[in-house]
Amino acid sequence: MKELIKLVDSLRSQLAKNSMLTINTILENVHPKELDFLCDILVPPLIKKAADTNAFIGESAELALTTLCFNLSDGRVFACLQNQVCRSKETKVKVAMCYNTLIEKLGPRIRQFKDMERLISTVANFLNEGAIEVRNMAKMGLLSLKSSLGSQRELEAILARCIPNDKQYEKVRQLIDRNDLDSISNTGSTRYGSSMRTSSLDSRSAGPHRQ
Repeated sequence: MKELIKLVDSLRSQLAKNSMLTINTILENVHPKELDFLCDILVPPLIKKAADTNAFIGESAELALTTLCFNLSDGRVFACLQNQVCRSKETKVKVAMCYNTLIEKLGPRIRQFKDMERLISTVANFLNEGAIEVRNMAKMGLLSLKSSLGSQRELEAILARCIPNDKQYEKVRQLIDRNDLDSISNTGSTRYGSSMRTSSLDSRSAGPHRQ
C-alpha cells in the first residue's frame, strides 16, 4: 500500500490517476482498522492532487479523499486534517470539503463525537477566509450541521460553545437561520465554484460507512 501511495505523486498522469482509483477501491473494501495507520501518509498527497487544476487528476483524488473520510475512523481522520498546513486557496477548499464530509458522515452522532467543538469551530473559521470558494465550503458544512441536528435550540447552544467570539457566532447563526443555499456564491471555476452546489458527497462510493 505504501508503494501505491508513492505513485500518487507520479508525473505520469495516467499512473497517478490509476493509483488513486486503486486506493479508493482498497478504502472501500478493507476494514478501517487495517488502514487507519495509513491515514497520515494518505491524506497529504491526496489533498495535493485534489487541488490540482487538472480535473483528470483532481477528481480521482477527490473521490479517494471522500471515501477515506467515510471509511476510516472519525477521530483519526479529524486528527489528520487538523495537522494539514494549507497555504493555497485550492488546498483550503479541499480540506474544508473533507471536514464537510466528516460532518455528513457523523450526522446526528456528531453530538457524541469527542472533537465536536473543535470540528465546528474549524469549519466556522473558514468563513473568515478571503477566497469565496473556501467560504462557500464552510457554509455548506454548517448547513449540513443544521440538517444533522433537529432542534434549533440545541444547535444554537452547541454553536455558542464552539464559537466563543460573539461576532463570529452571530455570523454563523444568521447563515443557518437563512438556510439558504442561494447565499452560496457561484463565483469561481467549474470545480471550485458552481459545482460546489452539488457536494462531492454525491459522488461518493455506495460502500458501507464504517465507524
